[in-house]
Amino acid sequence: MRKFYILCACSLFSLSYGQIALDEQFEGTAVPKDWTYVGKTGWLTNGISPLKGNKSMRKSLSATASTPNPIAEFTTNALLNSNGNSVKITISTRAHRFSDAAINATVTFFYTIDGGETWIDLGNPVTYTEANDPNANTEQPIVHSTFELERGKVPENADFRLKVKTTAGLLNETIPNNFYMYFDNLTIFQSSQDLPQCTTITGPMANSQNVPVDTPIQWEAVGGADSYLVYIGTNSGDYNIVTGEKVTNATHYKLKANLQGDTVHYIKVVPLNQAGEAINCTESSFKTTTPPVNDEIHGATVLNITDGMFCEGGTKGTFKQASQSVDEFNCDTSANPNNDVWYSFIAQAKRHIVQVTPDENATNDLYMTLYHGSPYAIIQKECIDEETAILDNLEIGEIYFIRLFTRGSSATDSGFSICLSTAGDVPANDTKETAFFIDQFDFNQIFDTSGYTNRTNMSLEDVVTTCSDGAVINLEGVNLTSTTYADDGIWASFKGTGKQFAIRSIASGPWDARIDVYRTLTEAEKQKYPQFADQLTCVATKSSPVTNQTHTIGIDQSIHDVMYYINISNFISATKMPTGKVNLLVNTEKLGIEDPGKKTIAIYPNPVSSVVHIDAPSPIKRITIFNVSGARLLESTAKQVNLEALPKGTYLIQVILTDGSSFQQKLIKK
Repeated sequence: MRKFYILCACSLFSLSYGQIALDEQFEGTAVPKDWTYVGKTGWLTNGISPLKGNKSMRKSLSATASTPNPIAEFTTNALLNSNGNSVKITISTRAHRFSDAAINATVTFFYTIDGGETWIDLGNPVTYTEANDPNANTEQPIVHSTFELERGKVPENADFRLKVKTTAGLLNETIPNNFYMYFDNLTIFQSSQDLPQCTTITGPMANSQNVPVDTPIQWEAVGGADSYLVYIGTNSGDYNIVTGEKVTNATHYKLKANLQGDTVHYIKVVPLNQAGEAINCTESSFKTTTPPVNDEIHGATVLNITDGMFCEGGTKGTFKQASQSVDEFNCDTSANPNNDVWYSFIAQAKRHIVQVTPDENATNDLYMTLYHGSPYAIIQKECIDEETAILDNLEIGEIYFIRLFTRGSSATDSGFSICLSTAGDVPANDTKETAFFIDQFDFNQIFDTSGYTNRTNMSLEDVVTTCSDGAVINLEGVNLTSTTYADDGIWASFKGTGKQFAIRSIASGPWDARIDVYRTLTEAEKQKYPQFADQLTCVATKSSPVTNQTHTIGIDQSIHDVMYYINISNFISATKMPTGKVNLLVNTEKLGIEDPGKKTIAIYPNPVSSVVHIDAPSPIKRITIFNVSGARLLESTAKQVNLEALPKGTYLIQVILTDGSSFQQKLIKK
């Protein structure tokens, strides 16, 4: 009489041909009786530390002074003969102390292909030590070990077995080592020789139109397949773009370069395992869209450099159907270059100005990356989070590339115009030592600041506590609480007469000129502060923008024969915002500071505990919160910004309006 057995989860998979297969979850009433053991025999338990299901196999070990190095091991029974394919082994282990205070054990794994004559170490042993288990009665974490033997490692008809060996040792001669080792989830599986079935391509869908040129290829997973071969070409059956590239552990393929635009493409994905490739798999086709001509660096649009400091109009461009060009992006930003377009220019000066103007109702938050080199070997030079920015430290005659994209993560059809101009020459009064001396009043002159040399682009951690970085001592008691920070700009000087003076700057172009006024020390002050005898002291500062980009500083009574210095610079120097021309007026009579009927930007409350409010005379383009290291933390376009998520401390708030004016100041979160 023939007996039939229904195999449970703890038994061998019975196959019609040679194949190693075991799935042992130790959920039965006893450990497998046909396995062999050294040391204490294991037993099944559903006690303190099951790893999977209700039960696990447990073996106890005790290292003592008399038995310092006990060993426990088990060996599986002979499985069905091998078919020569790869073998994958998984097993979970965990240690648990049942007395005393130490665990010191190593679990190693071996296999044999000759019935136990020779054992081969699988490597990657699992170790447990007291350091990992400092608290009494605390379980060690579960360790999942996985091993894979390549095809041929276990030859056809080999007598394969697995051995798991646990060795223990004393950490301290006075402390015994008593613990349990748990084993569970043991699987040994050798792939069959059946060929996998064909897959279904899920993206792009068959016969689809207007597919982006950087679209990934996607397909359904196939059981029994351990990899896939991808084919892409521009003619049916002729895969001239990707020829059988192997993809493992994934069901998608990312193109290394964009596909041709406005072209029908043919794709085929063939599942593969160690037995071979799926047969009779069919191809699919789709048609790509037409991207911008400058979607890739090789098609970069050449920018002509216009005369003048700031340009209008410019070259029209679009992000419509643009794709991502390269994966690398080393800028410290959340910008996502998934729709970039490219421009190139040959530097005619060491400093140019790039200006991007979004179309009406288009995306107005753009990002740029500046590169140099050749299209085949570009080097990233600079990251720019401004629509109008200085491109500095250029090499005349060298070619540069601008990669422009929207800051958001989603693609857009937005249009824009881009133009490139040249900053002015280095001004004659570029430094304090070359300050323009004013000897006649009323003084009224226009200066070009765009070419000044000391553009530090400092971070907020470099902010000084005087007017800017030109003064060392503050003897005037100037209130510096609203002072932001500045880089070096242009300088002017005049000698005090004992009369009042009024100093005003009127900026033109998309920038806001900051004024800092210093003076030399009097003889009495030099006697009192000899260590500062040759330094400047801060007289007054004006960095908060007012209507029409105008600043005014009044000196009620100048000190006779003391030299005064005026520094005009960019009050948002930590950005790439360019400077331009400025009208400097110095008079011996008071000047009206501003039209009282015109409203300035107001930021309140400050200090703030939760929500800060912004009142502005024109619509807000962007509000940005920075930390003291210059890192961008928050962005908004609303008139109220919630800061509850930020910790207490000092920050910088920057407000940019749609009319091109900007403002920033320190903000304290309490």
